[in-house]
Amino acid sequence: GTVGGTTYTNPDSLTVTASCVVVQWNDQSGQGNHASQASQAKQPTIHEGSANTDLVQDNGNPAINFSGSANQALRTSSYAVELSQNNASVFSVHNGNGVGNTGYVLSEADSSNPYSSNFIYGTFTGPAILWVNATTFGTAQTGQVLSGFDYNGTNFQAHLDGAASGRAGTATVNAEANDYTYIGSQAQDGSSFSFTGNIQEVITYKSDQSDNRPGIEENIN
Repeated sequence: GTVGGTTYTNPDSLTVTASCVVVQWNDQSGQGNHASQASQAKQPTIHEGSANTDLVQDNGNPAINFSGSANQALRTSSYAVELSQNNASVFSVHNGNGVGNTGYVLSEADSSNPYSSNFIYGTFTGPAILWVNATTFGTAQTGQVLSGFDYNGTNFQAHLDGAASGRAGTATVNAEANDYTYIGSQAQDGSSFSFTGNIQEVITYKSDQSDNRPGIEENIN
């Protein structure tokens, strides 16, 4: 590829370091529902570019960095989870720095109105907040968060670091047939509520996995 105006034909011939951005985050479920971003300016970072060892990491493991100021976002080719249509569980491993940030780790939206979303996760200045359409289900301090929602078709239950948040109940869910799931923002252009921080994993199920939660969280850890 081309780095800094110089084209390299051999990947081993790089003599300069450069930041690496994520064009596509592959779906590992076998469903092929990859999350992508065509605009380079809106692609999140996986290598910071100042040194060969600057792979973005959390707890020694690779992560993808979203800079809220850069309006970065990835969009799946079809919806990954749709609360208005089926039971669901969502898990996320992320680190939000919470500096002047009002952004979403994950949201779902209709292509005809990408801002009419059922929000799955949000992180605001200071603590991380789990919510669906402005109904808050729990908070956790900024930092590495293993968190998730279970939805059984009627009620939600949020979990933080593997423990129930103590908040359970109903929330308004938009009834439209959502087309996409966004990672790092409310919409693919990243112009609304962009997330600031690192995301390592986002796991979604189109079914309620509350009974299997301990095993799933042990796997993630």
